[in-house]
Amino acid sequence: AGAFQESRMVANRSYQGKKLERDTGAERRRQVMPMKHIYILLTKTKSVPSRIIGLFTRASYTHAAIAFEDEPNVFYSFSRLRERFPLPGGLTTESPDSGFLGKHEESLCRLICLEVSDRTAERAQARVRRMMKSHSLFRYSLLGCIACRFGIAHRRKGYYFCSQFVGEILEKSGAASFGRSVSLLRPDDFLLLPHIRSIFCGTAGELANVLKAKKVFS
Repeated sequence: AGAFQESRMVANRSYQGKKLERDTGAERRRQVMPMKHIYILLTKTKSVPSRIIGLFTRASYTHAAIAFEDEPNVFYSFSRLRERFPLPGGLTTESPDSGFLGKHEESLCRLICLEVSDRTAERAQARVRRMMKSHSLFRYSLLGCIACRFGIAHRRKGYYFCSQFVGEILEKSGAASFGRSVSLLRPDDFLLLPHIRSIFCGTAGELANVLKAKKVFS
């Protein structure tokens, strides 16, 4: 029995040693490999749709958008196409210093950052660019948004809501994995991603000033 126990201890030490070598090797490769950042902007405005979503979900944030390192002030998402009206909605760009957010400087914002490989960032950005080239083919998924609030997965080709779109870009590019349908993702869920880093929390007006000064990325 003693010999068996000693054998198990030796095997366990060997396994732990090999695991440490693998982890160390992976960390070294990560340090050597060129890395880039993907930015996710979470917001909560005082608009009627945002208030309704917040009422149902009790979440800190009700909207999500994605940006990339070479254009950190241009965020892509599915939202209103006209400033004054929530519908129709579709694939569009946003910025804290213009458009709807620019006119609602008091809106709550959190900017989070995900560090990924150069290749992963390129895949994510290429996917967004392909979609933007045919942006008129995409529509805001109001039904999908409502279904998500009740925990029901609903997907329809060409239709997205904000967090579903951001989640799909991250998942299809290999930047993140969620373990469930991206049609069930809510903006707050991105705060739970491993290795996510929060780099700003404040209002849209404050974020606009920080982005102009590029202080948030230093």
